[in-house]
Amino acid sequence: MKGSHTVVVERAKVKYTLTFKRNISFIRGNSGTGKTTLISMIRDHNDRGPESGVTLSCDVPCETLSGRRWERELSIIEDSIVFLDEGNEFIYSKDFAKAVNGSSNYYVLISRRDANELPYSVDEILKLVNTTSKTINGRKSDRRFYSVTKPLYDHTASMLYQDLNVGFEVPDAVVVEDSKSGYQFYDALCNRLRIPLLYRHRRSKSKADNSRMPRAKRSCHWRRRSVWSLHRKGARTARLQERSLVPPGII
Repeated sequence: MKGSHTVVVERAKVKYTLTFKRNISFIRGNSGTGKTTLISMIRDHNDRGPESGVTLSCDVPCETLSGRRWERELSIIEDSIVFLDEGNEFIYSKDFAKAVNGSSNYYVLISRRDANELPYSVDEILKLVNTTSKTINGRKSDRRFYSVTKPLYDHTASMLYQDLNVGFEVPDAVVVEDSKSGYQFYDALCNRLRIPLLYRHRRSKSKADNSRMPRAKRSCHWRRRSVWSLHRKGARTARLQERSLVPPGII
């Protein structure tokens, strides 16, 4: 499932308009902003249908996921938007990250905690914003609230994609430690700047030297290191004796 999807959830006194553009999104906010109410309305609509008084409109199915049998339930959900509450600890686990990887679903995590196992964009960290309220039947006590999702960090686009001209010179090439950590980030950056990206495999220097060294020379090499270590140890002992004036037989 790809592209942007809009979910409209409404009841008598509240209406949510949610737009999701990526497969993993977060909805955050302080207490009382309507996060728990949102997922409760979706769950009521799926369980009771029209009798719940909730209307849900979306071009793809919307599901909620919770409980200890989440793996079994998730295995039969496809091409849907799955909503999860922060009360489910499994959303921070490696098992959940493996289930999300390669899935055809969109996942919306209503949580104020970071999920370190999931790869998500900072642009998809959203917040609920009350846009307008409408008085029902002319009474101020009866109001209908309209909530929409907006990016929590709305300044990231200008920081990442604009040339801030801070005085950095473009290098001739970039060398990274290996092909894992940070490689994808620098690969995209170097492609944009049209400069080569190089990486090398890290290998222990002692192991690399010993693997190329003949067996006889290798033993001599370790003997020389042992003699040198004993020499350094004896010199350190002599310095301690001079400082503390301790008889030689004690140290």
